[in-house]
Amino acid sequence: MFLKSTVFTGFVVAVISLAWGISGLMNTPPCPYARGCPAAPDAGTRMMVLFIGGFALAPCFILVVRRLDWPPLTGLPTGGVIGVAVALESGQTLGYWILAAVMVVTTSGIAVWLRTAIRSISVSPEPVD
Repeated sequence: MFLKSTVFTGFVVAVISLAWGISGLMNTPPCPYARGCPAAPDAGTRMMVLFIGGFALAPCFILVVRRLDWPPLTGLPTGGVIGVAVALESGQTLGYWILAAVMVVTTSGIAVWLRTAIRSISVSPEPVD
C-alpha cells in the first residue's frame, strides 16, 4: 500500500512540476538581440524543476510496469488537472490554454494506454485442453 501511494504521489508531483516549469518558461519575452538575451530571474529554477520533474517520472513508470499494477497511474491525470490550474494561474493567453489542453489529453492518454498494456500483460490466457 505504501508503494502505491508513493508512486501515485510521485506522478502527481512530477506532472505539477512539469506544468510549473513549462508555464514559467512561457513567460519569457521574445529576444530582440541576435546574440542572446538575459534570462528571466527565475529561469534557472524553473529549468531545474522541469528536468527534475521529467526524470522523476521514469522511476514511477518503471515501478508501475514491473509490478503490473495500474491504480497508481491515476496520479497522472490527477497531476494533469492540478497542473492545468498551475499553468492557467501563470497566464490566460492562448499558449497557456494550449498547454492546459495538451497536458490533460497527454496525461489521460498515457494512463489509459499503460493501463490497457498492463492488463493485457497481466491477464494470461487460459490453457486449451
